Formats: sequence, structure tokens, C-alpha cells
Amino acid sequence: MGAAYNKTSLQALGITHILTAAANIKPRFPDDFKYEILDCLDSPNQNVLSYVDQANKFLNDAFSANVEGEAPKHKVLVHCFAGKSRATSFTLAYMIKERKIALKDGLDLIWKVRPIAAPNPGFMVQLKALERAILGSNTDVDVMQGDWKDKLDTLVKKKQEAGVKVELPSNDVIESRAQISIMKDNGIVKVHGTEPVAVPEEIDVKTMVSDSQRSNAK
Repeated sequence: MGAAYNKTSLQALGITHILTAAANIKPRFPDDFKYEILDCLDSPNQNVLSYVDQANKFLNDAFSANVEGEAPKHKVLVHCFAGKSRATSFTLAYMIKERKIALKDGLDLIWKVRPIAAPNPGFMVQLKALERAILGSNTDVDVMQGDWKDKLDTLVKKKQEAGVKVELPSNDVIESRAQISIMKDNGIVKVHGTEPVAVPEEIDVKTMVSDSQRSNAK
């Protein structure tokens, strides 16, 4: 979030637009930059795909003034609170839907400039659903990233040391609410060590992708 509050640095980098992926962060310099606010939380239960078209329209509108081969007239800062989960997720969604870049390739590009980037597992499930809907298949990438993966590995190790057999779905099948729920039921995945992680029953990633495609076609 610090980058979004440093006007000197933003102007030095040529930033003209700011996409804020957070519910409680207000525009700091509304007279100097064009803002778009995505009122979303960094929670695995958040329906992040419902904001993708809003985010992509803002990005496309900003980039429409740029001419290939020339210095860009418009540059966009995409940020959230920590610059790890929400900002990364909307950048990936743009890459997948607008640039047809696979999820794994998009993550690899982002990690080169932002090594701590790590969408939460609920966002990763939705991004994998979007990738499959747009590109026809999924690339091999873990649902658990960053601190989430570290916590999972630690919990698995403790259970194994206690003599508990742990069976987790392979990476290529952790693509739906069902697999996330299996891990929750096994007592493996927890938020802050206490609250189970699960994409709620009322959120259906296939429905979200279909709704997004319908609204995009209008």
C-alpha cells in the first residue's frame, strides 16, 4: 500500500491510473491520478471473479491510449494492502482473460518483479476456473501459495510426526471447492491456525465464470 501513498514515486514512474483492490482504502491523490476501487476483501470466501470485468475495463481504458513501439502514455499501479493476494489476483485475471496468458506463466512473470505475490487459495481456485473457461485447460500450479503453503506444509509435517497419515489431492486436481473442502475436513488447512478454509457452498466458480462471460458478451 505504501507505493500508492508516495506521489513523488508514482509520478516519477509515470503512473497515471491506480486500481485499488481493497474495500477500505480510499484514493489518496484523486486530483492527480485516475482511480478505480474494487470493494473486495482478501478472504478465500470472496467472489473475486465478480470484479474481473470492472477491473479489466479500467485497465483496457487506460491502456487504449498507448501506442505499440512508443513510450506508454498511461501506466497503471495495481495494489491492495500488502501487494500479495488481491492485486496479484486481478493482474492474473487480466493476463488470462485479456492477454490469454496461462495462470502459471502469469505467476512466473509476476514473481520476477514481486516474489512475495501469493493469491489466497480461494482466489487461486477461482483463477483456475477462469483459466479453464478462457484457455480450455489448466496449467500445473499449486492452489496453496506463499504463507498458505508454508502453513500447510507445517501442519502436514506435524501430523506426520504424530503418526497421522496425510493424503492430499495432487496439484492437478486441486481445482474446485470439493478439493479444498476435502483438505478442510482432514483438518489440514487453517486460517491463522484456527479457522478452516473453505470456498462456501453458495459460491459456484463455474457459475461465476459463466456470469462473467455473459456480462462480457453484452
